[in-house]
Amino acid sequence: MATSQVAGGALSVDECGMLPTADADPLANTRALEACFARAAASNHSRAVLVPAGSTYRMYGARVALGNCSGAPLVVDGTLQGVPNFDAWPLENPTHYRHFLSFEVRAAWAPS
Repeated sequence: MATSQVAGGALSVDECGMLPTADADPLANTRALEACFARAAASNHSRAVLVPAGSTYRMYGARVALGNCSGAPLVVDGTLQGVPNFDAWPLENPTHYRHFLSFEVRAAWAPS
């Protein structure tokens, strides 16, 4: 499955419900990636979020709230693929599409 050696053990996106199939629901995969970061943040030790080698996960734009996730890197050994369906792509606001990956640092966590 995973080929990367990540300190603290990696949390595979498969464990969070992402499906590496052509007919997987891109919105469900997006939400699963966001949930992976939430799980990594909630763990008692630093965990990387891993996209396993040899797999392609189709998704829309994801917003990841980092919170206390500073020790949880995203390790992409496989492929994250944006689905070019702009009718279904999430909007950041009424006039702009969400970026493929955006990371939000909460004020309580921001370094001083």
